[in-house]
Amino acid sequence: MLLPCAAGLEALLRAEVETLGLARGPIEQELGRLRLDTDLRGLHRALLELGLAASVEITLARIKALSFAELVKKTSRLPWTDWLVPGQAFDVQARSRKSKLYHSSGIEERVARGMLEVLGEPTQLPDEEAMDGLPRVHVRFERDVAEIGLDLAGRPLHQRGYRLDPGHAPLREDLARALVILSGWDRESALLDPFCGSGTLLIEASGLARLHAPGLRRPHALESTALLDRELWAALRLEAKARTLPTCPARLVG
Repeated sequence: MLLPCAAGLEALLRAEVETLGLARGPIEQELGRLRLDTDLRGLHRALLELGLAASVEITLARIKALSFAELVKKTSRLPWTDWLVPGQAFDVQARSRKSKLYHSSGIEERVARGMLEVLGEPTQLPDEEAMDGLPRVHVRFERDVAEIGLDLAGRPLHQRGYRLDPGHAPLREDLARALVILSGWDRESALLDPFCGSGTLLIEASGLARLHAPGLRRPHALESTALLDRELWAALRLEAKARTLPTCPARLVG
């Protein structure tokens, strides 16, 4: 599992992962991301419970390709039906560095072509607004080797789902959560934000104090993939709802 985050939040995200017990083995920490092994339960919980990650991604394969034909051929050999549903719409995003294949649009087109050989054409094409919520395949070429990953969040995880209008120059929710944690607030004392703007700091503080799972209010791309365990997902959501306190134990003023 790959967990991207805002640069500088790696240690805080690692603490969050360790508190939730998501890792099955050592955690690799890089600038702007963590890498770790987990199980299916950990994958589902990460989407619901992590408040500092930008997304939740699993690494599917690493393949070497020096031509577009080779890229299509090797992509089409991957077991896509283990991860995605046949006829499902998806998105592909690529970037390349120090590789013979450097044209990102060309890489995206060939990877999609290889996937379609296995999955078939989408039965329904989403509108532009729904594109953000699709399972997204990331292709990262580095020295002719492509790391292929599947983003199971869809929209960035900082979009919690509680706000339709972000207001003027909003503070991102994951950064607000990090600021509250770094402040050392004990989640019981009164918290004052005299320049609260659209209230993001206080909303995130309330979520922390109420033990509210950050991903509970929003849809996730996982829900339309072959990786979804419906019974597990429903059980985890019920557990998260049952744990949430009905009111905030601290007085919040903005």
